Amino acid sequence: MLTSVSRRIRSSVAFATVLVMAVASVPASGSAGFGDVVGGAYYESAVQWMVDNEITLGTSPGCFSPNDPVTRAQAAAFMWRMEGEPDAPDHSFSDVSAAWLNDAVSWMSTEGITLGTTPTTFSPGDPVTRGQIAAFLYRLAGEPDAPAHSFTDIVQTWQNGPVSWMADQGITTGKTAAEFAPNDVVTRAQVAAFFYRYQGEPAVVVESAAPSCGPGGGSALESDSFDGGPTDLLSGDDSVWTVYNGSAAEVIDIDSSTPGSLVIVPRQFSQNGWYSTSEGPFVYQEVDGDFAVAIRLSVLSAADSGGEAIPGAGFNSGGFVIRDPDSAYDWVMYNMGNQASGFGYGREVKTTVAGTSLLNLYSQTATTIRLLACRVGSEVHYFYGSANGTDWTEEVLSHNRPDFGETLQVGFIANAWSGGPPPWVEVEEVQFSTPTSVADCTSAVPSF
Repeated sequence: MLTSVSRRIRSSVAFATVLVMAVASVPASGSAGFGDVVGGAYYESAVQWMVDNEITLGTSPGCFSPNDPVTRAQAAAFMWRMEGEPDAPDHSFSDVSAAWLNDAVSWMSTEGITLGTTPTTFSPGDPVTRGQIAAFLYRLAGEPDAPAHSFTDIVQTWQNGPVSWMADQGITTGKTAAEFAPNDVVTRAQVAAFFYRYQGEPAVVVESAAPSCGPGGGSALESDSFDGGPTDLLSGDDSVWTVYNGSAAEVIDIDSSTPGSLVIVPRQFSQNGWYSTSEGPFVYQEVDGDFAVAIRLSVLSAADSGGEAIPGAGFNSGGFVIRDPDSAYDWVMYNMGNQASGFGYGREVKTTVAGTSLLNLYSQTATTIRLLACRVGSEVHYFYGSANGTDWTEEVLSHNRPDFGETLQVGFIANAWSGGPPPWVEVEEVQFSTPTSVADCTSAVPSF
């Protein structure tokens, strides 16, 4: 087994086949007028163009939120502003009443860009898929003919014309050369890029300086990918990750042992886990305010990494820790693995206050699973789902932590408490968003 912390990164920087996201600290200086628009990102010029043409003001001061999902209401507003805010007869949808949205939906309905989700509903709060945004733009363009696309995942007849036209015009190159991913929720960054390319990518002067994104210039939700980047993601001044107690790890690497994954293998000595006052390795980023963060991860035996063997019994596991950096030994944890001896493999939900921990264990059999942690106000809620599913089930236990501060450390752990061998924890995919309520915790996170 390795005896040093290793750090790796892929050389390719691309719009990845699998969108891998994480909670991240915002760079000290952003781009295009926003603290969370990374310089050199594929959407940088597109966001600047949207700002220049008053298509967006962002989601909050200093924040564009490039990886937030786009709703039907937002797509309508963006498109209407892009076209100069034309007048149109009133729409007939019963579920659109907001003053800022009425004119945009009226115009879309009059121009035949949308028929609504039913004859009487527009469903403004529903997320927009890549297939739907393609159809909106195609109808706006007048439904021109185009050579057939080469994507293998377009099975709906109504999507063929729009996607063929987008590909022919260079508005999209797909998620991969073979996949357009029509059912994926479209993000604000992707919509900006699509609209900008639709307009012919007009020249812009990108603002290099930007305010911080987040309350009081603090940190906020930002995207990152395990598939590439300009610097080592676990070191250097530009890193968005921080490693806490890295000396407790046998291995911490990104995209070397398992391409596209963050891998953590903890040392197993002195009960090296997150329990009471014991703290194992923790790869985290600071987040302000409310958040929902979801991961797909595998927890296997370090002696059989890449196989199917489970780690030894005794709280050998991996998952989330949400920690208050201003209070000693105050955190919540949500993880899965081989739990207490005699209990077996399962999920663990725990709250720790000043070194005193209370936990609940729940049985399961899968070694790969999706977990979601969500903070709204003082409440932290937990959800789980099958590895390749889309539904979430809330745990019966949540925690009320009014003692938590505004800024929390949110990240991934590997526990080696007792019994061997310790776990090989692979964080395969991370997604985030900002919920407006507990009911919004799962819908706020784009589906995997």
